[in-house]
Amino acid sequence: MRTRLHVIGKGARYTRTHKPQRVAYVEIFETQAKAMKREKQIKKMTHEQKLHLADSQEAPRSRHNRDFQRKPDKGTCSLRNSKPMPTKKPSWCERLNDNKGLPKVEKITPKMSKKWGTGTIVIPAPIEVDEIMRQVPLGRVTSINEIRSALAKKHKATIGCPMTTGIFAWIAANASEERKKRGEENVTPYWRTLKTGGLLNEKYPGGIDAQRILLEQEGHTVEKKGKKYKVIDYEKFSVTF
Repeated sequence: MRTRLHVIGKGARYTRTHKPQRVAYVEIFETQAKAMKREKQIKKMTHEQKLHLADSQEAPRSRHNRDFQRKPDKGTCSLRNSKPMPTKKPSWCERLNDNKGLPKVEKITPKMSKKWGTGTIVIPAPIEVDEIMRQVPLGRVTSINEIRSALAKKHKATIGCPMTTGIFAWIAANASEERKKRGEENVTPYWRTLKTGGLLNEKYPGGIDAQRILLEQEGHTVEKKGKKYKVIDYEKFSVTF
């Protein structure tokens, strides 16, 4: 419904003159407030970051997309020039190895500087994030922030991009599971990469429960803190690069 409003000129002001072609990325939230908060975050991303975010998810074949491709009924609008849906969804391993011109070091924009200060920011290649995650040994853990610091050091940048690093860690996790299903043994131990503060990552394959089980099998203690799950004394086991 929301997409159709944009198409017929009753949505946002921008889409009245720039008609949408198709839905490229979707996230589902429990409340409108959470959805609007996430929308605000995405709007602050660079063009490259948005492209990688869209590439991380196949465009949904929703009822709205099908409506745009059929002949229009009376009183409706169609997208005659809409691009065809992709015929094959890329595998997680293909996404992991698709660098799209990355890594790239850019200046921190004035808008970004309010949160991250001045200097430069590195947008890593997905495979770089995976390579660092592979270095975490059995019984140890690391975090997205540690990986960002390692990337910044490697590329002589002020900071590593938090958004793309998190997205690429998620892609690396799914690629690892994909390789495991093919019978490969030397896969990336993504479950050892935590969020800030030692929190488990609910977006990893299998969610919190799967990551908790893998960490506990390696000797860690996971405790519930409110609605979150955290590795106890994770600082003692943290790896720096």
